[in-house]
Amino acid sequence: MDLHGMFYELPPLVYGGRVWGIRPICAHLRIVPDFCYWRGMFVMAGDQTDNAVGQPQSGFWFGNIDALWQMGKPTGWGGPWWDDEVLANTPSDPYLMTGFDKKVLHLTHKADADVAFTVEMDFLGDGSWAVYDTFTVPPNGYYHHEFPDAFSAHWARVTCNITCRATAYFIYS
Repeated sequence: MDLHGMFYELPPLVYGGRVWGIRPICAHLRIVPDFCYWRGMFVMAGDQTDNAVGQPQSGFWFGNIDALWQMGKPTGWGGPWWDDEVLANTPSDPYLMTGFDKKVLHLTHKADADVAFTVEMDFLGDGSWAVYDTFTVPPNGYYHHEFPDAFSAHWARVTCNITCRATAYFIYS
């Protein structure tokens, strides 16, 4: 799967109605409208948007599927909330966390009171959530949390204890 500048490996099977093994392969600077297998090769159509070869390039790329793992280390950023109106005690959508070396969570809100952000993890990818920690952010404040090296969970989600405008944003490197 190619999504927002990153290729992902999808599992060949679905276990109990759940897609479990989504994991990032590589980050890339291409616009990839389509890709396929042809005569044993991975073929990718697209536009390369970086200047590594002197100027942007368009066309087909033919190679071995294993070459994707050398295209660039999986990195990314994003989150379930970006200055969104968040309802109290309502979990965010799950956000992919697996496959990245370093992980940081940024939390902010626009409430005139302390807001407790509870971060939950799904370690197995099966919808079984466990509380990781709760971080209290002061009024109209900001907090960031660096996860320990080698920390691994498949999905993360966040809940606020009060209704407010909030941001929960991950940066992965």
